[in-house]
Amino acid sequence: MIAEAVSAICQDESSGVDLFVLSANDVDVYHDNFTADSNSNLTILLDQIKYKQVEEFAWEINTVKCEKLSPSNFLANNDLNITASCFHVNMVDGQLFSIHVPTCFWEFVFQEKCKRLIKTVKPFNDGEYGGKTCVRIAFKTYEMKDFKFTFGDIDPTFGTLANSYKEKNDKMKAWVDFPLHEYQCNKCANHYVMEKKLDKLKCSVCYPKNWANSKCSYKMCKKCCASHTSSMTMQACKVKSHRSVA
Repeated sequence: MIAEAVSAICQDESSGVDLFVLSANDVDVYHDNFTADSNSNLTILLDQIKYKQVEEFAWEINTVKCEKLSPSNFLANNDLNITASCFHVNMVDGQLFSIHVPTCFWEFVFQEKCKRLIKTVKPFNDGEYGGKTCVRIAFKTYEMKDFKFTFGDIDPTFGTLANSYKEKNDKMKAWVDFPLHEYQCNKCANHYVMEKKLDKLKCSVCYPKNWANSKCSYKMCKKCCASHTSSMTMQACKVKSHRSVA
């Protein structure tokens, strides 16, 4: 069993490192088929993810069934520096459990506050990061409050989102610093995709009363365009509905 670490790290102020706490709203427990092959790729069975509540345990447990699971490929599958740690629980081995933490996590913990950012494990996006990672970065920042973040060069419209990511995205919409306000999370088959919203155009006549139709020949709202083109000398708008207004 691999469990994403629930962290509570406090730094001594006398050391020059600011005091902070990393908390979690749930515990991810990855289980089932283990492997000793460090070069194997982790397979997560998305249709077998279940949430469980344990009596007298403060956090909800998110159980994730996998194939070819190991501490190394679990961390290789992780995309954020702030979540890059895990416990390997082995009920057979006398050691019982071990802690696995890569360099990027310690860099985040011990950096100066002004340099501490929630970001991807890999500094350069080689095409594996997309909308899912952007929602995860934004949601961790939304939960933690005290940390800054960066998307780097990630394209939020790349890749698909599961229902749980749509729920996270919707939960953040009222957040004053919500970083994905330019994107709409739209249904596509049995998943969701991020699509950039069309930029609103100001009606060149009556703004701020109305917005312009983006396809209007004169960058006006329907009413203003109809009035503008009512003269015989004006060329009709290419938007048909603008021509039909009396």
